[in-house]
Amino acid sequence: IRGRALPPTISTIPGAILVIDDDLAIREALIDILGLITTATVHGAANGHEGLQFFQPDKQNIVLIFLDMNMPVMNGEETYLRLQQIAPEVKVIIASSLSPAETQHRLGQKRPSAFLPKPFSIDLLVQTLLMVFAMP
Repeated sequence: IRGRALPPTISTIPGAILVIDDDLAIREALIDILGLITTATVHGAANGHEGLQFFQPDKQNIVLIFLDMNMPVMNGEETYLRLQQIAPEVKVIIASSLSPAETQHRLGQKRPSAFLPKPFSIDLLVQTLLMVFAMP
């Protein structure tokens, strides 16, 4: 995650955010940045299995998931498919070092809400959030 100046707060995200990424530094940085630019509560999980365990009992409150594709225990592809079965309305942003084409190939016909190529800037993160939540 690259960037210097923090943008204004995005206050209209209507619920909590879950970051699922096995890289502790990336997960914590993204949680911190989202905590600064949104008013949403932000949670973290180290892999897909842990993320699903956190998501299922709280699925009505979590409106956005950042999901890495390459993780141990349960990868992003399997996690995404399970999330779609549990709550197809949840917004999922794939944040990965894989190309968008490779990511889409792995997900098949299922389309995530957005794709963020790692590393990404804070500006791109904000633009993506604005797009996903259709904010002006």
